[in-house]
Amino acid sequence: MNITKLILSVFLLQKTVISQAVDLPLTISDNAGHSKELKYGTDPSATDGIDNSLGEATLPPLPPPPSFDARFNLPNTESTWKDYRAGGVNYCGVKIHEIQYQVGSVGTTITISWNMSEGITGRLQDIITGTFIDIQMSGIGSYTVNNPSAFNKLRMTVWYSNIKVFLEGCYSTAAGKMNIYLENLGYIPLHQPYIISPWNYNGSESVTSLPAGIVDWILLEIRSGIAASTMVTRKAAFLSSEGMIVDLDGSSSVQFNSLGNGNYYIIIRHRNHLPVMSSSTIYFSQGRAQPYNFTISQNKAYGNNPMTNLGNGKFGMICGDTNGDGIIDASDRSYSWNDRLKLGYKNCDITLDGIVDASDRSEIWNNRLLQTRVP
Repeated sequence: MNITKLILSVFLLQKTVISQAVDLPLTISDNAGHSKELKYGTDPSATDGIDNSLGEATLPPLPPPPSFDARFNLPNTESTWKDYRAGGVNYCGVKIHEIQYQVGSVGTTITISWNMSEGITGRLQDIITGTFIDIQMSGIGSYTVNNPSAFNKLRMTVWYSNIKVFLEGCYSTAAGKMNIYLENLGYIPLHQPYIISPWNYNGSESVTSLPAGIVDWILLEIRSGIAASTMVTRKAAFLSSEGMIVDLDGSSSVQFNSLGNGNYYIIIRHRNHLPVMSSSTIYFSQGRAQPYNFTISQNKAYGNNPMTNLGNGKFGMICGDTNGDGIIDASDRSYSWNDRLKLGYKNCDITLDGIVDASDRSEIWNNRLLQTRVP
């Protein structure tokens, strides 16, 4: 009996050692029936090299054609079937992997299939220019490479976020992300900007320097119900260019220290975009939200057409509400005209490029009379 317990304890320990914080499958197959499941994700103990404790192992060189093969190439030139990178369950950030493959006998195409968890999205690109193959990844999906001899390697960029949202004003459909002009120009303040009306949030969130890749400050609101009277707490945080809402360190998911475990609605506010609210409650544990991605569907936000279609299956918060009153109207156009050609951190700078100009007024006009669906 004692030996049985000992064996069970060792087995459980081994399972614990190789259990990753995030563990995702990526299946590579050809049209001749060959297939290989690769694994990737994050773990607090992971490095960019081979991590034997996580089940990673160095592979021998590629076999000669026509032998089927699929693998990850690591930054240090080693190859492996598993590629875990540093990051815990609360990690928010970007990881880049390289996939290499070759078809087996009589194979002519390669299909890459994924199953991504909520809050995790990706992008497959060729390593030549990133434009010959450029595929967005989310949920369950696949992509077939019709010329794997010419494109035998792909770059896979993976974004991890517990809450993800896009701003229309600074979003690039071609790039699939938002610009960071305000950060590059040094215009983003070090203290949260929502202390003024109409937000009147007196939180002390501030930094001594901005993390890299930040678009702007956003304001999060937590409610126990749909009505405004059910607000529980608020917190200012950063929005990254990839749409991830991160804490002040630029990489952690936002934590509400005083929030009890349970289901809540979350509202995202920005100083010149119409606010959005989750269409359903999100479970919070120890102050952190379970993954929720506003960008993948119009019905992820509360109400009728609460967001704008950004193209390529992505949705974002509607721009143009320069005074934060929840509707885009003549007053917003008037404010924009009065601030014309002004530089800096201006609410009338809809495109977040550091200057109030005709493009900002055009965005406001295009969205005239639209209003928030947040109660």
